[in-house]
Amino acid sequence: MELFTACDGTCTTAARSAIRFAFHDAASWDLQASFGGADGSLFLSGDEINRSENNGLQAWRQRGLQLLQKYGVFGVGAADLAQFAHNVAVVVCPLGPRTLTYVGRTSSPTSNLPNLLPDVNSSADTLIDLFSQKSISYVDLIALIGAHSAAQQFTVDPSRAGQPLDSTPGIWDVKFYQEVLAGAPPP
Repeated sequence: MELFTACDGTCTTAARSAIRFAFHDAASWDLQASFGGADGSLFLSGDEINRSENNGLQAWRQRGLQLLQKYGVFGVGAADLAQFAHNVAVVVCPLGPRTLTYVGRTSSPTSNLPNLLPDVNSSADTLIDLFSQKSISYVDLIALIGAHSAAQQFTVDPSRAGQPLDSTPGIWDVKFYQEVLAGAPPP
């Protein structure tokens, strides 16, 4: 928990990275894929982590591999570690939702298929279609986008690295929606 909790009680960059990492590991899948998803391949595959859509996740991967080496002797696999770290990080963010963590996933060193993650420049229609292919409805997609309330961007515009996406980046609240709709994201 200390890894994910800042001195002021909000969630840290490591927490945000763990959340994004697990999403990227799981969302590299769709209904047509015969493999992939939440399989830990983002930890285990040397080339998947280096795709441009995963920029900024390399440091968390290194930390996760250290945790995997430490706890792997107890049967913890890469797939479960990615999702468990995500769930702990979400809970550590003030107001983060509590969800069950299921363990027992099969880890895979095989890279998930490319081009299954959303592009930051995609239209709403493109995103709705992409997520419907993952069995996620547009209503669930809207809820999923809310995770950006705790986010900061580092790679889309490197000149603004560390820029929060709303005025409360360490808190899992609804400011992101309000500020985007108002056209008033943080400076």
